[in-house]
Amino acid sequence: MTEQRDYYENERKLAQLENAVSKNLMNALRAKEEELDSELNAIQNLNDDDFEKIQYNRKKQLLEKYKRDNHWRSLGHGELTECTSDTDFFPISEKSPLLVVHCFKNDIGMEYSEYLNVILESLAKKRLDIKFIKLNVERHPFLVSTLNVFVIPTVLLIKQMKVIHRLVGFDELGGSVDFSEADFNNLLNSYRINEKFLTEKNSDDDEDA
Repeated sequence: MTEQRDYYENERKLAQLENAVSKNLMNALRAKEEELDSELNAIQNLNDDDFEKIQYNRKKQLLEKYKRDNHWRSLGHGELTECTSDTDFFPISEKSPLLVVHCFKNDIGMEYSEYLNVILESLAKKRLDIKFIKLNVERHPFLVSTLNVFVIPTVLLIKQMKVIHRLVGFDELGGSVDFSEADFNNLLNSYRINEKFLTEKNSDDDEDA
């Protein structure tokens, strides 16, 4: 008798839960429908002047982006390049306000380094505001010492000639080579490695690159 009562009680609670879920879903759908109706009404109420203004602003945005992209490409952005000279690094950092520098060594952690290079090569084509560089620590001991690189692999995030973060190993990306390009891009944005943050002043604790 007790088991039967518990059964009906559970059925009653389950029915209440289903009703609550159904009600919440309907409310969410209704709110979304009202939002879409509002957007549709706004579009329908636009006149020719409004459309011309939207078109003008869109063309202006595209033109500004085109000019910015050409500027970055003129500085060698758009690909992952290897640093070939210590003396070249500092002029690059002066001209390119955002740098991602992958410090590697051929006999240490090559699985990680090679995987990261693939990610950076792909990301460089999309993030033209950033200059992506790979740095062989064996060939550049002076730079390694100047940039305080002690562990391999290390990725330096540099903004306006200051090292703002060191990604030592890949613990921040899950500690293995299964992170995605989007994961790395999100990490860059989390440290404000993005041209829209270039007007910000760096912390006094940051180091000169």
